[in-house]
Amino acid sequence: MDIKAQRSRIPITILLIAHAVTMDVILTPSLDEMMLPFYAYITVITTIGIFAALRASKSKLVLYGALSFIIPDSILAINKFMVLVPARDYLIMITYYPAQFLIFYKSVISDRPSFACLTPRRQLDPSIKIIPVTLVR
Repeated sequence: MDIKAQRSRIPITILLIAHAVTMDVILTPSLDEMMLPFYAYITVITTIGIFAALRASKSKLVLYGALSFIIPDSILAINKFMVLVPARDYLIMITYYPAQFLIFYKSVISDRPSFACLTPRRQLDPSIKIIPVTLVR
C-alpha cells in the first residue's frame, strides 16, 4: 500500500481516538474501581482499531472487523456503567459476529489462493512408516 492510501486512513484513526476519549469522559464518573481496567481495555481496543486502519492492505475487511468489535464493546460499557441500552443483546450480536467473520476471513482465508496451503509442501520420506494409533479407554 502506498503512502497516499495510508494517509487516507488517518481520519479513521482520529475518529477512533476521539471515540476513546469520549468514552473516557462520559464513563469516568461512574467507573469507580473499574477505572483502571476500563482505561487499559479502551486503550487496547483503540490501538487494535488504529493498527487495523493503518494496516498495509488493499482490503479494509480487518478494519471493518475491528470497528465491529469496538461497537459492541462500547454498547456493553455504556450499558454496564451508565444506562440500560434497549435491545443491547441484539445490537451486540449484530456487530460481534460480523466482526469475527471479517477478521477471520481476511486474516485466514482471503490471503490464501486456496485451501491447498493446508496440505504438506513436501512428500514424507518413504522410509518412515506411519503406524495408525487407536485410543483405548
